Formats: sequence, structure tokens, C-alpha cells
Amino acid sequence: MKRISALSLFCVVALALLSTSAGAVTYQIHQLSTGTAGPLGTSWATAINNSGCVAGAVYEEDVCHAALGNSAGLLTLLDEGFALGINSSGFAVGNAGGAAVWDPVGGLSHLPVPTGGTFSQAFSINDSGVAVGECWLGINQVGNYITIWHGSDEPILLGMGCAVAVNAAGNVVGFTKGAGGKHEAFVWSPTAGMTSLASGLSSEANAINNYGVVAGTVCDGYGTWACTWSPSGALTRLANLPGAISSTAYGINAAGAVVGSCDTAEGTYAVVWQPDGSIVQLSWLPGDVGGVAYGINDFGQIAGCSLDSGYNPRAVVWNLVPEPASVLAVLVGIAAVLPRLRRR
Repeated sequence: MKRISALSLFCVVALALLSTSAGAVTYQIHQLSTGTAGPLGTSWATAINNSGCVAGAVYEEDVCHAALGNSAGLLTLLDEGFALGINSSGFAVGNAGGAAVWDPVGGLSHLPVPTGGTFSQAFSINDSGVAVGECWLGINQVGNYITIWHGSDEPILLGMGCAVAVNAAGNVVGFTKGAGGKHEAFVWSPTAGMTSLASGLSSEANAINNYGVVAGTVCDGYGTWACTWSPSGALTRLANLPGAISSTAYGINAAGAVVGSCDTAEGTYAVVWQPDGSIVQLSWLPGDVGGVAYGINDFGQIAGCSLDSGYNPRAVVWNLVPEPASVLAVLVGIAAVLPRLRRR
């Protein structure tokens, strides 16, 4: 009988273990901090890049400050305002008395406002420096407009609504405002222009990955639910926690993992939808009662907040951690191989 080589056995076991460990993951919560004494108060992390750096905001002495966090979870407080998006280079966008950009060391610059603009904020920035958000025009802020910024150039306005996210190709998603103020999800590209994703339904698009998959919400007449749209526009409603009365998708990564929240009669819970469609409820800080997940990077790190009993947010990051079962599987695999090697 032909003997199985050590290399062959190793490969078989390794493949089996990789298969086992791929699905056996959980998430560990980590509270962000400014490094000073005492717990961090009202705060949230809204976006996270592939280096693990976050954008967010912190309330301190009744003032809201934009904040940038490093990969160690330490937050640096910036100007009065809030940061909402961050790119791979660490440039963040948000609001600081108007649409703003912070460089990786916290230097502030403002994005231009069109003539007649009274308020503006940016939600997302890609690695080319294209930022998207909204500008309000007219006395008494009568309407918000989908806005795209290319650095210091005059911003591009695409009609009433809001741009929420932009991917590497410059494709933009958000929502338009239709008759009666109805929100309808859209995707806009520099080549194809504006495409509605709504099919007549109230909806909002909140994130887009570099493959063109969009995450957001849709209202089907029975509730508002987290969903995705394929690059061709096909709508998929995502799974919910038991007893859910609504859900929202806020972020998506390259693998198609989506993050957001589910509301039940008991509270609001941070969740991640895996690429296979399964839903995982994320933990919250000790003593808290729920949470919201806003952004996810390509390594599965998630930015968001844990909610205390008064529903005040506290900035957190969830990190992927292998399940103990995966470690046990590795040991079992090694134990299975060793006796066969000894018999050679």
C-alpha cells in the first residue's frame, strides 16, 4: 500500500483547519480613549481605515470635538465639530463650522461652499481626495444638495439630497429627495451619471465598496430594513435579529461584510452581516445595553459605539478574534498527523 507523505498529510490537515477557522470567528470590543485619566464620555467612532485608524467625535466640557484615533485606540481631539469619514492615508472629513478636511496630523482646512451656501458637511473621502456630502442653499437652509468636492475646486452639485459615500473609482452613493421629500437611494458615477436604486421605494444608500456593492436601507411599507444592492442594482434585504422592528446598514468592506444596527423592542444592537448573509450580534461594554456599528475595514475591524443605559454612545472598535474551537481544531489536526508520521 502506498504511503501518504508527511507533506500530503500536512496539506490535507491545513486545508481542513483553514476551512474550519474561516467561519469560526467572533469579535472583541475595545473602548477608545484619549489616554487621560477617567472614562471617555459621550463619543463615537464613525469610520475606520485599513490601518485601524478611526474618525469620530468626543463631547468634552459640553463641546463636541472631531477626533482621530490611531491603531492603538488612542483618540486625539481636534477642532470643534465632528469627523465622519477617513481614507487610507489618514485624511478625515466631517464638519468644523462647515465641510472640513483634517490631514493625518490634525491640520484643518475647509472645503469650498457654493454661492448661497449656508451649511455644509462631508461624510466620506476616497484615496484620491474626492470628498462627498451635502450643502444647504438659501436663506433658512431651505434645501440640501448632493455635493462632490475635488479639493479646492468649486463643488459639484447634483440636485437635492445628500451624498454619503464614495469609492476608489469615484462612484458616489446617497439619496435624492423626491416628491414630498421622499428619500430615494442612488449611485452616481463620473461616466454613467445618476442611477436610481429605489424602484419607487423610500430608501437610502449609505456605503459602497470598490466592487460597486452598495449598502443602505429600504422601506417596504412594513418597516425600514438593512439591504444591499449589487453592481447591477439587484436589491437584497438582509437578515434580522429575532424580534427586529427595523434595521440599518451603514458600512461595507471589500469582502461584502456589512455593518449596522438592528432595533428590537428591547433596544438597539450593533450587528455585522457576514458575506454569506448570516448576521452576528456584536457585544457592548460592561454595564451598557446595546450599540451601533458604523464602519468596517477590509480586515474586519469595526468602528461604532456602545450605548449606556441612557443611550449615550461611547466610541469603540470591534476586532476579529479566532474562536477557541479553531485553536482546538488545530491541536486535533496535529494529533492526527503525528502518529502517521511516526509509522513511516
